[in-house]
Amino acid sequence: MYNFLIFLEMKLNRALRSIIVLFVFVMISSVLKAQSVDRNCGDIIIETKTFPPDSGKKNGRIQISIPETSKKYKVFLLNAGTERAKREIENGIIDNLQTGFYDILVIDEKGCNKQITVDLK
Repeated sequence: MYNFLIFLEMKLNRALRSIIVLFVFVMISSVLKAQSVDRNCGDIIIETKTFPPDSGKKNGRIQISIPETSKKYKVFLLNAGTERAKREIENGIIDNLQTGFYDILVIDEKGCNKQITVDLK
């Protein structure tokens, strides 16, 4: 019974984190949609390079680069905990990752955005 309660608590914590991350994403999206009038958004090209983690460890990395250098971009990791989702990825490197799928949001200076999912395996 005790093991079941611990298992249930872990599942609830994961579900709560997912709900909070989803809420943050919806809020960011609604702000961007509100600002999206006449921005002339083109496609944002995002290049990724993955460095898989060692078996059972959290030492994987995703390297993000955007070839277009005439604009400034902000990069966010959406599904790696609430605190991390709020912080901008400064150097294009997302580290301390375990195997899994990661949602990355890129926003340019006009508010145009693109979201991608990276499979780190």
